[in-house]
Amino acid sequence: MKTSSAIALGLTVMLSLSLNMPQAEAQTQTKTYKGTSGAAAGAAKQGTYGKGACGATGKYSQSMAKGCAATVTGPEGSTATGGRTTGYKKGEGAARASGYEASTDKGNFSGAKTRVYDAQTGAGSRSTSKSADINKDGTSDYSVDGDTAYQKGEGATTTVDTQNKGSATCTSGTGCDKENP
Repeated sequence: MKTSSAIALGLTVMLSLSLNMPQAEAQTQTKTYKGTSGAAAGAAKQGTYGKGACGATGKYSQSMAKGCAATVTGPEGSTATGGRTTGYKKGEGAARASGYEASTDKGNFSGAKTRVYDAQTGAGSRSTSKSADINKDGTSDYSVDGDTAYQKGEGATTTVDTQNKGSATCTSGTGCDKENP
């Protein structure tokens, strides 16, 4: 099973449980399957302020995929939504992604992160982004983006770009270079 197929299967279980959940408060639903070469499981929960679901599937000691998602609304009207997914296949690599969005009386906030590793080449990458709109006018007031590339045995290079404080690039063994806005 390809890593992407395993991730898709895990997310399908998770979303199926979440969408089919009755609308009663504080209810939990769980389903599992165990076979001779793998297993799958999913759980969903709904409560007073929100609902969430997780799903996972895997082939014993060979591959796995899992994912979770949730959404909440606070009593004062603040909302938040987030999710994450992870996949792995022995000898091939792994991937992970997550993200969130939130809206509060203090502003709107969002962020995302991805990580990928190729076990066959030893190369990997990581990307992150965060932003805040504290004026709630639809434009970002603060943001940070980061990208890292690494090679097994050689080290990594990381670049961080900020909206208000410039950018910096750091490389293993050589230090950092910074640019101010």
